[in-house]
Amino acid sequence: MRIQKKHFTKLFLTTVFFVFVSCASVPVREKARVTKTPHRMFWRIDGTDLKGRNTTVYVQGTIHIGDDRLLPLDEEVIAAFDSSDRIVAECSSRDYNRMGFYSLRLVRPNEDGKVVTDYLNDAENIVLHEYIGGEPGYENLIRMNPLILESYLTVKVASEFGLDSEAGLDMFFYDRARKNGKSVEGLDELKDQLKLLSFGDYEFQIAVLKYFLTGLSEGESEQFVDMYEAYLDDDLEVFLEEAEKESEEEIIDSPYYEQYEKAMMLDRNTDWVKDIKKYIDAGGTTFIFTGAAHWLGEESVFELLKADGVIEK
Repeated sequence: MRIQKKHFTKLFLTTVFFVFVSCASVPVREKARVTKTPHRMFWRIDGTDLKGRNTTVYVQGTIHIGDDRLLPLDEEVIAAFDSSDRIVAECSSRDYNRMGFYSLRLVRPNEDGKVVTDYLNDAENIVLHEYIGGEPGYENLIRMNPLILESYLTVKVASEFGLDSEAGLDMFFYDRARKNGKSVEGLDELKDQLKLLSFGDYEFQIAVLKYFLTGLSEGESEQFVDMYEAYLDDDLEVFLEEAEKESEEEIIDSPYYEQYEKAMMLDRNTDWVKDIKKYIDAGGTTFIFTGAAHWLGEESVFELLKADGVIEK
């Protein structure tokens, strides 16, 4: 089961480049420094802006499911959020509010009349029916885009362990920003996030769904618990291990698989680097909250910032 690719959907944003006409008297800026704080999945990047003033980018790694153990957050995290000049997430508050409307286009029954159960074997259909067979809209659910259905199943599985997407930290921050009268900027554009949920062809999407159902039949839903507990413990190593499970080998036989994995993480992380450079250059304080998996590992945003010379290695 691949929790990192379910609700953690996101993509590209137009880059703003700052161009300076240099002169001999312009000082060379030192690289920014990233520090992991004692607080759960919370970092800070300290540097200088284009005018040589101190600038800070706070990074709160989130998990998109949760229970009552996620809150309250440490006062230092809340203070950083409330006092920041700009708030940034995977999806802007404007796009977040439009998400439900536009996602309806993806969850409506397949225009070609395809039904996912026709592409599953007996064992897979049994597992699928076990989770959603009693749903009032079952007939429409099995006509949905297979990737959307997989996401729906993820929510159902998480609920078995008392975990709810409505209780995730993302919801908390969006709500707090609204109450504070602040808008949230987006690292991804809504159209590109939605594009990920209809990625590839129908055969590829069925393959992803079949793999997910096989994992459920083999008891791999426990990964939800392992990953969540690692998050609560601020155990970066175990969290990363759980997030990267099965990603070391090609588990789905499709030409779209490698493209899909790259689009989900590396492409987005690379694009986010450009935006973080923009925030550092602009100065002030920025608070970013996104899925924690984007900040861990060899292809994380932090590692890409180091490779780009933005922060110290």
